[in-house]
Amino acid sequence: MTRRLRTYWREILLVALMAAPWVALLGLGFAWLVQNDRVLVWALAAVACGLLAWPLRRAVRARSAARLAAELDA
Repeated sequence: MTRRLRTYWREILLVALMAAPWVALLGLGFAWLVQNDRVLVWALAAVACGLLAWPLRRAVRARSAARLAAELDA
C-alpha cells in the first residue's frame, strides 16, 4: 500500500483536489436546502428524474443486449 502511495501520489492528490469542491458542494447544498425549506421539493424532483430515467435505462440495456446477441451470432 505504501509503495502505491509513493508511486501514485500525484494522481491521488489530483483526484482529491478535484473532488474537494464537489464534496463541499454536497454538504453546503444540503444545508442551503434545509435553510430554505426546499428539501422536499428537491427530493421529489430527484424521484421524478429517476422515474424518467428508468425506461430509458431499460431501452439502452435492451439495445445493448440485442447488439451483443447479433455480434455473437455473426
